[in-house]
Amino acid sequence: MKEKEEIKTILGIALVYTVITSIFSLLHKLNTLLIGSHEVLNIRIHLFLKRNTLWIIVIAAIIIILSIYIEKSNQKVSILMAENPMIGIAVGVLLVLKGISDLASSLPVNIISIESVFEAIRHIDVFLDGTKERMILQAVVSNTFSILIILSQTILGIFLIKVYKKRMN
Repeated sequence: MKEKEEIKTILGIALVYTVITSIFSLLHKLNTLLIGSHEVLNIRIHLFLKRNTLWIIVIAAIIIILSIYIEKSNQKVSILMAENPMIGIAVGVLLVLKGISDLASSLPVNIISIESVFEAIRHIDVFLDGTKERMILQAVVSNTFSILIILSQTILGIFLIKVYKKRMN
């Protein structure tokens, strides 16, 4: 019986972690869709779907399969998390670690991206009306939003750890 409980706990952690990280990944992908290009919106949507269809299918399949396995044990994830706060704590720790790792890898890229826009503007004299400002705004907004997504994910992890740690006591 204990082994079944451990398997349910592991599957619960995997499901909740997959759902949360997929939502944040989707936000990051939407950031590049909405802010990252000068193309017409229809073309950007087409490119977004072309680049991300496989990712969407795989994530959906993982979520469905994990949900089916958990429901086979006649339990819902919310009830499972309420009964076993370790799921929330484990997911929180994983989110914090992923957030720190993502921030460490993307922060230098984001800073270099913004710096490169300013460097390009310094070397190119001729700009159409508003192009210079639009380039700066796009680079700053896109990279800032990317960092905010990662920080939000990390903060959510910290929140989950605190909430579920209180439930254990």
